[in-house]
Amino acid sequence: MIQKFLASLAFCTLFLLAASSTAFGQTCPTPMSSMFPPAPGTFTHTAVTDGNWNAAATWGGSVPGNSAIVCIPAGRQVTLTTQETSRLRFIQVDGELHVAANVNTRLYLDTLLVDAGGLFKVGTASFPIQTNLTSELVFISWDGLMIDRGWDPEEKSRGLISMGTVKAYGDAKTHMVPMTADVQKGATHLNLDSAPSNWKVGDKIVLTGSYFREVTPVASTSQDEQVTITAISGSAVDFSPALVYDHVRPRGDLRLHVANLTRNVIFRSESATPISSRGHVMLMTGTDDLENVALVDLGRTDKTQPLNDVVVQCYQGSTLTTCDGSGTDYSVTLAATSAVTNRRGRYALHFHLNGTNPGAASPAKVNGTVVNGTVGWGFVSHSSQVDFINDVAYNFAGAGFVTEAGDELGTFDHDIAIRGTGDGEYRPDRIVFANAARPQPLADFAFTGDGFWFQGPALHVTNNVAAGCNGMGMIWFTTGQPDVKNPFTDTSGKSHDRYTSFPRSAVSTVYAGFPDLSTFVPRYWDSSVTNEKLVVKDLPILQCDGFEGYGNLVGFRLRFNNAGNTSWYNEYFYDSHIASGTPVLMRQAIKNITVWNNEYGLYPNYTSKTDFSDVALVNRLDYDARDAYVGATIERQFDDSTFNNLTIDGYEVAGQIDLKNSSNHFNNRGEITFTGAQTYLNYANFDTWDKTVTCTVPTGLTVTGSGTSR
Repeated sequence: MIQKFLASLAFCTLFLLAASSTAFGQTCPTPMSSMFPPAPGTFTHTAVTDGNWNAAATWGGSVPGNSAIVCIPAGRQVTLTTQETSRLRFIQVDGELHVAANVNTRLYLDTLLVDAGGLFKVGTASFPIQTNLTSELVFISWDGLMIDRGWDPEEKSRGLISMGTVKAYGDAKTHMVPMTADVQKGATHLNLDSAPSNWKVGDKIVLTGSYFREVTPVASTSQDEQVTITAISGSAVDFSPALVYDHVRPRGDLRLHVANLTRNVIFRSESATPISSRGHVMLMTGTDDLENVALVDLGRTDKTQPLNDVVVQCYQGSTLTTCDGSGTDYSVTLAATSAVTNRRGRYALHFHLNGTNPGAASPAKVNGTVVNGTVGWGFVSHSSQVDFINDVAYNFAGAGFVTEAGDELGTFDHDIAIRGTGDGEYRPDRIVFANAARPQPLADFAFTGDGFWFQGPALHVTNNVAAGCNGMGMIWFTTGQPDVKNPFTDTSGKSHDRYTSFPRSAVSTVYAGFPDLSTFVPRYWDSSVTNEKLVVKDLPILQCDGFEGYGNLVGFRLRFNNAGNTSWYNEYFYDSHIASGTPVLMRQAIKNITVWNNEYGLYPNYTSKTDFSDVALVNRLDYDARDAYVGATIERQFDDSTFNNLTIDGYEVAGQIDLKNSSNHFNNRGEITFTGAQTYLNYANFDTWDKTVTCTVPTGLTVTGSGTSR
């Protein structure tokens, strides 16, 4: 009897342990990554079986309601088939959350966390959300308040954060169409160059502006116009309201563009104001795929204001000074969490540290997707591999498309950036240098309303467009990034940023086919420790072929790119970690650049071994500007470079070499070789690229302002 009792007890114990194990398997544990805090409270609803969201049986009781904290555990699949009205606080997905493609759906929620191993899927690649249906994910403040910093001190919540996999597929449509027909104000009809696919009555479209002029106080200079399609037949589009501006090209071979902002998969903030109520999207793996998705009013990092998540103190010797370039040293510390009101990393669409090892995994994909309305950056790759193809960034403050650290890989192809508003100042030159509000060690850049901003060179960038930007249409500023969260302490006790680097082991794969790869001799960071960390600036642009930039402050810009100059690292930077010696660089090619109606057309400096081919810089001489409009200007170092087939047409100054501080820089003109056609047309003043230009008022034109150089 005793033996039977003990056997029975052992069996019951095993049964209870098994039951306990099963129960544990049906919960959502603390997220596997420290990137995100655990659930903000006890889960109110946990999926106990596979099923539809609105089925009580799925949850073993009631359907999640207002303020619910929801768990979908590993091994469970929940499918959304309805337009829910409850205002959810938190959903953690360790299993799978699917959104049906054949019905209208909606979720209101503060935070959706997809944990490692979890999946959030909207439709499928072969069966996307169907035509005339919509799927919405609406980010809310569940209690009407700011994020609870007691639970989430770094404000990572309020949005979609994924350490698992996110896949979303909307109904495919043509993202933009070029147009070689001028349109006058008052028009309600467009003739596109080709018939777009799947454009419909009711779609919101935006016609790029053709004009740039600085305005005071600064607002958007862009004359793009957003309208609604009222009728469409092939390439003929009717719309309302009527246009307010003329959209006129200075030459018949130039193009305007019309982009479609409407998608039927929508991730949006319920309210764009205050900024704290906005959601953001942060994806941390390379398995993500967003196709034909609209991201509306997302992003909380405010690029109209300086970041304040890091405290920078500048020194002249041991004496504190302002961070305006007069000092010789600095120290950085992370700001107290309670003091941070504008934190980096909360962007509209942000790929965060998903890896940059070439060939290790396929890139994440973003295709046909729209970012519409953000106070910061639109599409962002941070130390990740991402292919951005056929995407639209519209109405952004900081920049439309950004690579953040400098080691990113991937593609930007046929993307368009329209209406970059910036922080309230026009800056064609000193972008971060000597800026007391945004000092270099703060790593606060791309805040002027730039279309494309690249911190690193190892990208395939082809056939892109930027229009109506208060900053640069496209800029390659390939220095890498000061990593404010990875400092080191120098011998004087001051804390300095480490710069991001490019892995030496990746160079032979990424730059395979470059003819001078075998002679490349780079420099290293931390060379006493490892020879793996290359200085990013020593690497050439991998591919830049095909760019149209118009109605911007600056059309196309290179700065601190593929050059031996280290002055960027010297200003307030402790650069003894750069190995000594002169690098032997590869040549880089910039092809098929067409920029027009920009205040500055082409603006390269601190760059070398650059072969430009088929560059057209076009303007019209009817502006009232405070300064001369310049086709191509080189302010400082521009070494061993060529132009093959260069056209400059209609600028007040065709080509300008500014030899200010010439004793500190090379003779720029002697470093330039022209081949093929070199055509200057319709200029008011001509410079031979040999001197600083003083512009007189062009005959028959009125130019207001002093005309002094910046």
